[in-house]
Order: sequence, then structure tokens, then C-alpha cells
Amino acid sequence: VDQGPRALVTCSNEVPGNLMAREPLMAGGLKRAALRLPQETQALLNVTLGAWLSFTGTGLLYLVCYHHLPQLVILSVGLWVALCLCGLVRVRHMQIAKHEVDRQTVMLSLCVLATVAGAFAGSWNYTRSGGVGDYWALGEHRQYTNVWPDELADAHRDAAVMVFSKGAKLEPRMLSAYKASNGETYCVVPITSSHSDYSGTITVQYFAAGKDCCSAKAFTCGDAMNKDAHSGLVMYNKTDLIHTMFFGRQDLDYYLQAAEMTTGKYGVQRAVQPIFLEWVADVDSAVVYRWFQSQRQWLYASVLALPLFLALSLVLQGFLGAITKGTFNRHFTTDFKV
Repeated sequence: VDQGPRALVTCSNEVPGNLMAREPLMAGGLKRAALRLPQETQALLNVTLGAWLSFTGTGLLYLVCYHHLPQLVILSVGLWVALCLCGLVRVRHMQIAKHEVDRQTVMLSLCVLATVAGAFAGSWNYTRSGGVGDYWALGEHRQYTNVWPDELADAHRDAAVMVFSKGAKLEPRMLSAYKASNGETYCVVPITSSHSDYSGTITVQYFAAGKDCCSAKAFTCGDAMNKDAHSGLVMYNKTDLIHTMFFGRQDLDYYLQAAEMTTGKYGVQRAVQPIFLEWVADVDSAVVYRWFQSQRQWLYASVLALPLFLALSLVLQGFLGAITKGTFNRHFTTDFKV
């Protein structure tokens, strides 16, 4: 009779003791479970940020440095890609947890992809019409003032900016528009003198030009509607391999087709290689706007790239989820094992 209560007390005392012994293990498992979510989030942000910085940094190099030091920019981009590839090889042989190897592999792979994408985006921003290349070229060529429209275009092949005489004007009655196979419309009008006639005796040396900015009877490219405008920024022919790869035919090829339509429709002559210009009222403002537009294109690409790399990181993080989940389950199960 005496042992019964003592046995009951002993049994009743052992159960809480076992539970108390398990409590630290349970607390440790729950603590690791609570900390794992911030760790996964931090890993995701690190992967996204690494890829995004590679993309924006490469684009910035093309924006600021490519025109002056193209070999250095290409070498820097190639060196960074090579370092990432070497890191991919090295990380596969590191004595660390498998899930950490996979995370670093994803980060380095995305950095390579982002750098190559940044190089393509930077090249496009440099070579497009009115892009970074055209902006820098404006400072490397001459500016001519008081140019008469009947002066030979061959005498101004080194021009970047041309300021015409007060007697110069656009002739919208001789508008021509060439519809290209790429869906864009290339518009041109001759730049003539106020005393010129249209009997077929004049030879047009200069054309104001633009894309998708004219209708059947109206030319609205640049500052064409501003009667005080007498200046133009010269459009250059893009002969580099990158531009040809991105855009195919040159814009000037299409403008030349439109100018040929002008000679056929209105009975005037044109120079063999006329100069095409973007018609502007304020040269300085137009030059500054080109630089601002190039910066804006880089900024837009950088902003759009951030959610794209975040999505790619999420996809790859999901691919690694099975490994991470398996590791977590093993820790959690071990913590609760009796």
C-alpha cells in the first residue's frame, strides 16, 4: 500500500521530467525554423543584387567609357565574365554544404548572364540613332554657321552641327515618306533657300529627316514647326559591326530612298550623297537632350532589369527548394527525435 502512492508519484514526476528534457531540443528546432526564412530571403536578395549590379555596371561602362576607351571596356567585361566562370568551376570543388554550393552557382551563373545582357543593352544604347555614339560624335566634328542650302554637301562632310543662313527654310510641299519593311516611316524634306524655284534646276544638298513624324501633307520631325529653327544635327552612317548586327540596314539607307522619291515626284535633283539632319531650333539644348535621353535609356533598362532578375532568382530558388527543404526537415526531425 505504501509503495503504490510512491510509485504513482515517481511516475507522475518522470513524465514532466522527460518533457522538460525535450523542451530545449524543441526550442532549438523552432528557432532554426524561424531563422531559416530570413536566411532564404537574404540569399535571394544577394543573388538578385549581384546580377543586377553586373547588368547596370556593364551598361554604365558603355554609356560613359566605351566611346573613348572601347578596348578597355570590352577587356573589363570579358575579364569579369572570366572571373565568374572561374568561380563556377572553383565553387563546385569547395568543401561546403551542397545547398550553399548550389546558391553560389546560381549567383555566378546569373552574373554571367547579366553581364552579357548588359553588354548588349549598352551596345544598343551606344549605336542607336541619336544615342551615346551620336552624342560624343557631336563634340568631335566641326560646327558650320551661315551655311547656304545651295552650298555643296561635299564641302561639309566633317560637320556635326550646321547653322543655316536666315534665308534657309524647309520645303514641306516636297515631303517624301518611305515606308520600310521594318514598319517605320522615314520622312525627308529638302532644305532650300527662300529664293529657290522648283523648275528642276536646283540640286538639293541637304534634307531634314526623321522617323515616324510625318503625314501625307505635314512634316513634324524635330523642330520643323518652329519658324525660327535654322539649324540641324548631322545624322551619321553607322558602319560598325555591332550596329549592323542589331539593326541591319542603316537609317541613312532608308532616308536616301525617301530622297530618291523626292527627285522622282517633284522633278528636282539631289546630291549623290546628301547630308541628312535632325532639324532643331536650339543646338545646345538638342545636344544636352541627346545625353539626357541616353542616360534615361540606361536608367529604364536598369529599372526593368531588377524585377526580371528577381523573377529569375525566384525560379532558381524554387529549383533549389527541394534541397533546402530536405536539409531543414532533417534538422527539424532530429531535434524532435526521442
